[in-house]
Amino acid sequence: MEESQPAVVRGEGMAIASLATGLIGVLFGIVPFFFFMAWILGVLALVFGFVGRARDRPRRKMAGLGAFLGAMSVALGIIGAVLLVTVVADTIVDTVSEVADDLEADLEGYFDEVEADIGEAIDGAERDLIDEVERELTG
Repeated sequence: MEESQPAVVRGEGMAIASLATGLIGVLFGIVPFFFFMAWILGVLALVFGFVGRARDRPRRKMAGLGAFLGAMSVALGIIGAVLLVTVVADTIVDTVSEVADDLEADLEGYFDEVEADIGEAIDGAERDLIDEVERELTG
């Protein structure tokens, strides 16, 4: 007697693939700097989920859950990208602000030095002019 093998259901792998990629995508979406993997896996989970729901009647719920997790992965990926861009932008703004403040302080120091040098030069020229006028008057 031959043992009967279960019939292979077309699309069965799609539901499982959708669930697996959706779950892994959500996990990648939670970890900082892996948001791009969450996007890729989320889109794959969505595709596998919708195809699996259409082809695999017994595992429709599994495929639907995979598609839902895929949507969550994409959302977490978007949130991760927004957070990363915000942090990088804030860091750049803070760095530029610090550099500008340092440059302003350095320029103020240089201007003070130049002003002092000009003041000394004017005082010296004034003294020389007064001495020369006095010599001419007395001389």
